[in-house]
This record gives sequence, structure tokens and C-alpha cells, in this order.
Amino acid sequence: MKEVLFIVAFLIGSISIYAQQLSKKGPHEGDIFSLDDFHIEMVKEIYRCLLHPEIVREKNDICIKDGAKLERDKKIEFYLLNEDFKELELSNLEGRVRIVFKDGTATSKKIRIDNNVIWIPLSNNGHNEFQQAIVKIKLNDEKYTATFGHPIIHKGHHH
Repeated sequence: MKEVLFIVAFLIGSISIYAQQLSKKGPHEGDIFSLDDFHIEMVKEIYRCLLHPEIVREKNDICIKDGAKLERDKKIEFYLLNEDFKELELSNLEGRVRIVFKDGTATSKKIRIDNNVIWIPLSNNGHNEFQQAIVKIKLNDEKYTATFGHPIIHKGHHH
């Protein structure tokens, strides 16, 4: 009996919580998924001024300080948000993001945290070929998974 209880406790403790997409946009204009206790937002298209990195826009524009053309960031950003869509503290967060491209290739990267933002680097071509991001994080000993982007369409034979 103890063995059965141990197995049940182990299974409950190792269950991942999966996200449910919300129809609204987040405070950074990204897609939002609900992860029970909090939300995660992905922002793929970000433009910055090379001389004034604090100038950020969601669309290709010009810098309001010097009139220079903004350049697309070579990264995807993720934000953890509470129920009121305010940013959460990320100091005890860990995890990975798997990026799948239109040609079926994929890359997996450990998340980086800078200024309370989760981000992963991509090349400009990576942005253009982006299809899906699978975010797996561990926060307060709980595991969470959110999948952003389009469903993967398999080509070829299925086994």
C-alpha cells in the first residue's frame, strides 16, 4: 500500500501545468497564455534604437530622440504576469525554450533573464522562419509549459 501511495504522490508532484491561450493581448502587445497562478506573454516583434536602447516599439518606426530607423531585436522576449497583468519577479525561475522553424528544424535554448525579462536569442532569419516556441519553466518547484505560435504541420510519413 505504501508503494501505491508513493507512486501516486510522485505522479502528482511531477505533473506539468499546461497553458491556455487568452484572446487578449498583453501589456507588451504579445500573445498571452494563462498558467493557473499567473500568465506568460511572448513578444516576438520588438524594434529598438541602436543608440537609445530604452526606445522600444512593437512596429518598425523611427527613434523619437534622434530620428534614426529602429532595428529589429534578434531575440524573443517572455514576461511572467500576475492576475492583474503586472510583471512578476523572476529570480527563482529556470527553464528552456524550444524554437521550431518553418522548415521543421528546431533549436533548444536555456532561458536568459535580464531586467526581469525572459529572453532567447535568434538571428533575423530565425525571426523570419519562426513557427513555434515551446516554453518550459520551473517556478517555486512547479513545472509549467506554454506553446506559442502555429501548430506544426508534419511532412512525410507517419509511423
